[in-house]
Amino acid sequence: MHAFETDPSMRTAGVGLFLLQSPPDRKKLTQRVELLTRFVPRFRQKVVEVPLRISAPRYVVDPDFDLNYHLRWLALPPASSLRDLLDYVQVQQVQDLDKHRAQWEITVIEGLPDGGAALLFKASHTLTDAVGGIAMLAPLFDGMAEDDVAGPAAPLPERPTALDLAREGVQNEFRFGARTVRAAAGWVASAAGHPATSAVNAVRAVRSIGQVMAGGSAQRSALTTNRSLSVRCDLISRPLADLKAAGRVGGGKLNDAFVAAVAGGMRIYHERHGVDVGDLTMIMPINIRDEKTEGEAGNRWVVTKLAVPAGESDPVRRIQLIHDRSDIARRDPGLNLFTSLADVLTRMPPQLVLPVYKAGMARGLDLGTSNVPGPPVPLSICGAEIAKLLLYGPIGAVPTNLTLVSYAANVDVAVQSNVGAIPDGEVFVECMERGFDEVLDLAK
Repeated sequence: MHAFETDPSMRTAGVGLFLLQSPPDRKKLTQRVELLTRFVPRFRQKVVEVPLRISAPRYVVDPDFDLNYHLRWLALPPASSLRDLLDYVQVQQVQDLDKHRAQWEITVIEGLPDGGAALLFKASHTLTDAVGGIAMLAPLFDGMAEDDVAGPAAPLPERPTALDLAREGVQNEFRFGARTVRAAAGWVASAAGHPATSAVNAVRAVRSIGQVMAGGSAQRSALTTNRSLSVRCDLISRPLADLKAAGRVGGGKLNDAFVAAVAGGMRIYHERHGVDVGDLTMIMPINIRDEKTEGEAGNRWVVTKLAVPAGESDPVRRIQLIHDRSDIARRDPGLNLFTSLADVLTRMPPQLVLPVYKAGMARGLDLGTSNVPGPPVPLSICGAEIAKLLLYGPIGAVPTNLTLVSYAANVDVAVQSNVGAIPDGEVFVECMERGFDEVLDLAK
């Protein structure tokens, strides 16, 4: 992912936004963030290049780590609104993190209406994905950590030399080679025992990778082809139970209803501008955590493309189609190869990786969606109750990206739109709200 940072349109930083009923206790939060940096060593590490690029970039302990730099407090001007906060968030979304420091920042923002506040967690996607990010921040939540166990900080390891990095890089490449050999041996053994089935699966896997790496099969929207470096952030909140019930009406689940609502919003937006729309190409991450890795931090996901029936006006039929297509996509044998493909790409020069990605996987995308399971019960941070939990991930090459987080009794949807592709952001989010209401009406 670090290769993408060379292109300003492909920034990998994401923002987690916790809307709070009141400001958190400053002393307690400082203690807990300090504790967090000890629970999760990556929070005290920075990224460095391995000499001669013999291996992928490495995380090493930052000897100059300064908590006061990474934890910040600010206040909005008097009479500020939620829109003012989102305007600040969207600027943070497109600003790079300091590559010479640990790849995260926490900012507490006071001055919201009715005495409210916000906690903004900004981190590189190389640090963690959305699911892992929530797990990493668990020590900040009340009841998740004891404030009096911090104690004196453990001594930091010595800063690695160039020779140390080179040695670790060589060892890492040997481990990568060993994993590749084991995987190949397993495939050969499987092929020997079941040659016909293995051949069919291999063809399907290669074909699926080709389809994802190539442009989408659906017709690209003619309305959202422009791009800029600016992003607009909005939010939509709806009852979780109602969205689940709507999914069941269409024979699907929560995510099917969510994507159907987004697809409906895209149709309404196109109709608003007098543009016909059919299927649109959506990129969707799939969480590959299993029972052993559930709740772990880090990046454990693969991506797939899906043709979503935005032109279908019947929400029930739309949910059915999305459910069937998503089920096929999740069972695609090619998904298992994407982690290996990612390992290979991290070993390629950045000047080669980025053009390949932009000309292939990123080409022809109309939208992106993510569904992140959040805490099922209300939580608080240092005495401040969390009202909403929003995740604004890297928007990359798509015109719009929507991330749903189920938190307590609601779903909070972070809506991002590229200002070049969607210059009328207020109109767009209004259309998205109508798309959600269209689906939620099924639950009545």
